[in-house]
Amino acid sequence: MKLSKTQSTVIKLMREGWEMGRSTSFNDNRIWLQKNGIGRGGETFEVRFNTYSALGNRELIKLKEQRFPTSLYELTEIGKMVTL
Repeated sequence: MKLSKTQSTVIKLMREGWEMGRSTSFNDNRIWLQKNGIGRGGETFEVRFNTYSALGNRELIKLKEQRFPTSLYELTEIGKMVTL
């Protein structure tokens, strides 16, 4: 499976312990990665919707926890093993 540079970066960061979050509030549709987990005050990396969508369509990420105001995502088994 061929991934774009940005898709590979997202997978790499998630393998290194960064967590993906997606805002579920009405006024915000932000998607980002945060080092050491969402809400822990670490560095962040913004993820565009197209990248998020492509990773989901390829079954590389999945919903971990749906909550308000942020849903959390994790790597699938495929995402953990895909060649970067």
